[in-house]
Amino acid sequence: MSVLGVAKRALSKLLLERRFGLETTDVVELSELDLAHETRNNYIPSSWGTMKHIAQTREITPDDVFVDFGSGKGRMVFLAAQYPFKRVMGIELAADLHQVAQTNIAKNRRRLRCPDVQLVNQDVLSFPIPDDMTFAYFFNPFTGDVFKRVADGIGASLHRNPRRLTIVYTNPVMHEYLSAQPWLVVKHYAAGQVGVYESTSGGG
Repeated sequence: MSVLGVAKRALSKLLLERRFGLETTDVVELSELDLAHETRNNYIPSSWGTMKHIAQTREITPDDVFVDFGSGKGRMVFLAAQYPFKRVMGIELAADLHQVAQTNIAKNRRRLRCPDVQLVNQDVLSFPIPDDMTFAYFFNPFTGDVFKRVADGIGASLHRNPRRLTIVYTNPVMHEYLSAQPWLVVKHYAAGQVGVYESTSGGG
């Protein structure tokens, strides 16, 4: 892309932030929040077009529930809530990022199509996987044993309540672990870009 093209994209993103009164752009290092750990990754906002691509993977209905694991400042929660989900949830460990997300969503409640948007400031390891979750989103927020335990929790949820569930995983560094799960099939995978996984019939 040319320098002019890059500049136009940057301006477009800035205008979107201003239009909605959001503050989601700046990268935040977890060391600044005293949360640095080898299994946790810094806050980086998802691309503005990510939710549009997710919506193309399958139809979104008023029965669907979207959960963003590691929701940061709430950009994906905001974008997902533009669609007719039954519920959209964002789970974030860092209280500072969670507070920014709360402000971002509060400013835009009237613009949201989803009637139920929830932001939870909690460690994912103690977060109970909703048994009606049908979309799970990860932008590589954590790796290693933390990711494995969350993935295992999703599998257990499917065992309790078999259903169609789609996992969208941007920068899927734990792809090998997910692809090895008998309750998932890989629909799409591009190393360093995105992985899309769907539950097998019958759940876990």
